[in-house]
Amino acid sequence: MYANGMSKDEIARVEDVSPASVSRAFQAASVPAEMVELFPVINELSLADYQLLLKISEDLDSKGVPLSDLLGKVQADISAAKVESVSKSLIMDSFKRHSKQLKPAPVKTVQTEKLREFEDKKQFARKKTDPSKRLVTYEFARLPASVQAELDKAIRLVMGNMQSFEK
Repeated sequence: MYANGMSKDEIARVEDVSPASVSRAFQAASVPAEMVELFPVINELSLADYQLLLKISEDLDSKGVPLSDLLGKVQADISAAKVESVSKSLIMDSFKRHSKQLKPAPVKTVQTEKLREFEDKKQFARKKTDPSKRLVTYEFARLPASVQAELDKAIRLVMGNMQSFEK
């Protein structure tokens, strides 16, 4: 209905429900199902609860943190609860607490460039660059001694020229 151009108010009239119910349904549909499944009685969730769960989900996405990390911690809290029936407030509090503690996934700043492809998978030549640390690393494996000697000579020559630029 909504996809066909009907407004939420029009949907509420057609379905004979309140506009708040339609808004709640749209909020609920936007929240990942894995989050909602943790609640024993879904009907207890208010519009504010759905909005909070949606905000938490969006925060996780923006930080690059997998939803499964948060769900695992909340499920552990539910399992650890010594109450016969788990309440909505316990689950919501757990979501709030753990979502604040989650840190963004570390951003990988090292860029790796293959300098050459070899037939032997154990043989490689690559350059790693980390702009944040101003670090450049060249890595070689299983190169013949003659090639290693040429590399050493070229590096010494370039580094020798660099010293003349510093003066």
